[in-house]
Amino acid sequence: MRCEFIAVHARHFDVEQDDVWFVILHDADCIEAIFRSGDSKPVALQEAFGHAPYRDRIVDDQDPLGAFFAFAIGAIAEADAERFREQLGVDPDRITVTGDSRVDQIIRRHEEAEGSPLVEAFEGLPWRYIVLGSSWPKDDEAFLPAAIDALHSHGESGLLIAPHEPGPRALERIEARLATRGLEAVRLSQLVEPRTLKRRNTAAARNPASWRIILVDSVGQLATLYRVGHVAFVGGGFTTGVHSGGP
Repeated sequence: MRCEFIAVHARHFDVEQDDVWFVILHDADCIEAIFRSGDSKPVALQEAFGHAPYRDRIVDDQDPLGAFFAFAIGAIAEADAERFREQLGVDPDRITVTGDSRVDQIIRRHEEAEGSPLVEAFEGLPWRYIVLGSSWPKDDEAFLPAAIDALHSHGESGLLIAPHEPGPRALERIEARLATRGLEAVRLSQLVEPRTLKRRNTAAARNPASWRIILVDSVGQLATLYRVGHVAFVGGGFTTGVHSGGP
C-alpha cells in the first residue's frame, strides 16, 4: 500500500540513504508500483552506495536500473559511483560523488572543535580521557566497572561521562555508583561557565585533580568533548538500537 501511494502521488521521488531507499531497492513490488504509475518520475537517490547483488532482484538486462533512476544519484564515494555506472547501468551524467553527510558532519564538527573554548578549558591537564558518551543505565552497568578499573590501574587515566538524559536522577545514580568504588565526580558546570564554556576561575577549576572524573550535566557539548578523549564508548548498544536506542 505504501509503495502504491508513492507511485500514484509522487511527482518527484527523492530517496535518501537514511530513509527508505535501501528497503525500496530490496522490494521489487515497490519498483513495479512506481513503474505502473505511468509517467517516468524523476528519482533522486542521495548518499548512495551501489550494491551489485541487488541488481538481479529488481532489474534484468533489458530493463537497466538507470531507467528507474531517471534524475540523479549522489554517490558516497567514487567506488560507489563506479558500481552504479559499470554494474548497474546508470548514465554517468546522472551520478555525482557527494559524500556521506552523516560521516562528513562528524569530521567537520571534530575539526571545528579544535580551538573552541570548551576544548581550551582542558588544555594543560594531565589526564588521558576515556569518554562514555550518550550512555543509558545498561551502558553504565557494562562499561563503568572496566573504566573504573582503568582509573585505579592507570594513574594518568581520566573519565568523561555524558548520560543520554543528564537529569538529576541519572547524575545522582552515576555519582552513587562511583562512590561505591571510592571515586567522586565533578559536574562539568562546576568547571566551566555554562554560557561561554570557558574554564571557571575557581579553586576547583584551577585544580587538575577536579578534572579527572567529569560528569556532563548539560546537553550539546558531547561532540566537542569527544575531541579531548583518547578512547570513546558510544552508548545505546545494549538496548534495542544503537546510540539512541532507549532504556
